[in-house]
Amino acid sequence: MNGLKSFDIRALLEVLMSCNVSLSADKLGCTQSYLSRTIAIAEKRFNASIFYRDTRPIRPTEFGRNLIPLLRACEEGNNNLIQFIEHHNKNPAGNVRIYSPSGIQAFVSRNILIPLNQLHPDIIFNLQTVSHTLNDRRFGTLFDDECDILISYIQPRDTNLISRKIVSLDMNIYASDFYHQKAVFQRPDELCEKDFILLAPLLTKDNTNVIMIKNINTNEYFNINVKGKFIFDNAYTALQLCRSGYGYLLASSLMIQDFPEIKPRLPDHFQIKQDYFITYRQKAYLPDRVKESIDYIVRFPFTSP
Repeated sequence: MNGLKSFDIRALLEVLMSCNVSLSADKLGCTQSYLSRTIAIAEKRFNASIFYRDTRPIRPTEFGRNLIPLLRACEEGNNNLIQFIEHHNKNPAGNVRIYSPSGIQAFVSRNILIPLNQLHPDIIFNLQTVSHTLNDRRFGTLFDDECDILISYIQPRDTNLISRKIVSLDMNIYASDFYHQKAVFQRPDELCEKDFILLAPLLTKDNTNVIMIKNINTNEYFNINVKGKFIFDNAYTALQLCRSGYGYLLASSLMIQDFPEIKPRLPDHFQIKQDYFITYRQKAYLPDRVKESIDYIVRFPFTSP
C-alpha cells in the first residue's frame, strides 16, 4: 500500500484494532517508538490523520476506521503472495526446463534426465533444443528467459550467470563405408580436401568448420579447416545425410551408437575432445526443484562414453 512494508501494514492494523500503542508493541515484538514513527510516516504519505491525538486511549479518525478493511485486504494479499512464492519455490513438483544443442541431447537424456527422474519423480523435465550461432561462439551464448538450465559447449555472454564445466566428451570423424571408400585419408590434414557435412553452430565466416585434433603420441594439437556443400543446425538431421554417404561428420559416439553403418574414421592415436558446461542463474532466486537438479548435475562425476 503506497510503499508501506508488510510489517507496517500489520502494525497499523493492530493499533487501529486495539487503540493501544503499548499493547500493540508487545504483541508485535517491537518498540512503541517504532509504532509511533510508522503511524507518522503513514499519515504523511496518506496526507490524512489516522488517529486523534487528544484522547486517551487513542481512537481512530473516520479516515482511520475506513482504512481498516483496506489494510486487512492488503495483509491478506501479502500473505497470499508469500504463500504462493513459498509454494512455488518449495514445491517438489513442477517443470525444470533444460536447454541443450541437439548433438548432446542423447547424453543429457541418458546421464541426466533419467537419473534425475529416479531421484525426483514428481518433477517434469522439459528438454528443449537450442541452436547456436557464429555470434554465440564469438561472444558467448544468450540465455533464454524460459530456460532453467543450459547444457552446452558454449559459455554464456551474461557474466552474471553461473557456468561450470561438467564433462569433456570424446568426438570423432564419422562416415559411412560407401563414402569413406571413395574418400580415404591417411592423415587428418587430408580431410581439408574431403566433403564434410557442416554444422551451423561451428560455422566460420568462410563457411567452414574448424576442428581441433590432438596427436596422443606427440601431445600436439592442430586445427583443420573442413568444407562441404551441406550445412545443418541440427546434428541428427546431419546424421541422416552422413548415413546416406554424402560426407564426413564430426560427432560424438552417443549420436552414432544406434547407426552401425556409420563408423569412426580417425586413426587411434588422434583424439577430438569437446568440453560441455552447465549454465544457470544465481541459485538464491531459483525454485528448490531447479536447485536440486543443478546440484545433481554439478556433483555427478560424468565420464565420456
